[in-house]
Amino acid sequence: EEIVAIYDRKSRTPFTGLVPVYLAERMASINGVLASSPEAIAPCMVRGESIFVRGIVPREFSKLNPLNLVEGKMLELNNLNLAIVGRRLAERFKLKLGDKLLVLGVLTDRYLELEVKGVYESQSTIDDECLAPIYVGQWLRGTDYNHVTLIRVKIDRNKISPIKLFDEIAKEASEPS
Repeated sequence: EEIVAIYDRKSRTPFTGLVPVYLAERMASINGVLASSPEAIAPCMVRGESIFVRGIVPREFSKLNPLNLVEGKMLELNNLNLAIVGRRLAERFKLKLGDKLLVLGVLTDRYLELEVKGVYESQSTIDDECLAPIYVGQWLRGTDYNHVTLIRVKIDRNKISPIKLFDEIAKEASEPS
């Protein structure tokens, strides 16, 4: 209940549109916002099977989704050729630390080799995903570095409601940046 997703309302799903990444920083400064996580979600292919690569800012993402590292090390923003994978994804592909994945972007003609830096467990659907630095997700998705798929925001409902947050975002987005 305390996490709100900001995405392009004109898109068919939250995963097909783009929003300006600067809104994440602006939202973080609003009283009642506890964390703001910009995320670039890229549908990809690995070994002929589909997966999601979620580009994240690790410090902000972990404020919304605490990850239990089963093995290896946590991802850092400057780990451009490294990724951490969810436990179920690791089991599905029989991945170990140091394994390399050739990841092909579905929406673009781009590919990248990522090395497994860690395996995490979150007890959520992201255990089926590959987490990489935000720039990797943006590149594999085929967007520029000024946009992301969505921004997830953790709020203190005693200080701000989702409606009030949306009003603030609408006001911010209507002004030139």
